[in-house]
Amino acid sequence: MDVEATVSAVIHGKRLIYPIESDFSPGLLAMADAGRVETILNHLVQNAIDATDDGSPIRVSAARQDDWVAIRVTDKGCGMTEVFVANQLFKPFESTKSGGFGIGAYEARALAQSLGGHLHVDSRIGKGTRMTLLLPAAKEALQVNDIDEAA
Repeated sequence: MDVEATVSAVIHGKRLIYPIESDFSPGLLAMADAGRVETILNHLVQNAIDATDDGSPIRVSAARQDDWVAIRVTDKGCGMTEVFVANQLFKPFESTKSGGFGIGAYEARALAQSLGGHLHVDSRIGKGTRMTLLLPAAKEALQVNDIDEAA
């Protein structure tokens, strides 16, 4: 999966309603289904937007981290307590949002795990939240000649 193309597809539409900054290391490839990653990022970006009521931009970045691709969604919103993150954030049907269903973070983590990845949370009340999606990094793509020679 081309990380920049997948992440860009998600944030393109969201930029129409909210300021989003992005930064990508070039040529990142992950061993993941692009559709599932889009679903994860849609949840994370929307949650960041919902948590930020002062118009501060959301930041989405992607870089290689050892054998992983790390995609980070960072906001300067209200933040969450350690207790909430540990006990409620990933439970379905528990939400702090008025009218929220509480399935976004739950589904995001379940999808990350189904891809062999992880979802990490770093949050501080009044400072904001950084959600880091770690996906297995892909090895360099095989050249067409390499595939022909292997056959």
